[in-house]
Amino acid sequence: RLFRHVGPLDRPGDAAFTQELESLHLRLYGAHADPAWLTEITTLWSAVLEQDGPLYAWETVVSVMLRDPAFLSY
Repeated sequence: RLFRHVGPLDRPGDAAFTQELESLHLRLYGAHADPAWLTEITTLWSAVLEQDGPLYAWETVVSVMLRDPAFLSY
């Protein structure tokens, strides 16, 4: 499973939401997330939520993370 902590009702400010972002960052990039990244990705998630809902917000976040140069897959 990709998501381990967050549920459908979790939102920014909830412990599970932050824990999920930190977990994804560590698993995909092999490093701990810094506060600036957490702020940026949470802002993105919130903006997409307003337009398209939580499922698409998470899809967008994961898509952006996989396109980041920090994510290397061979």
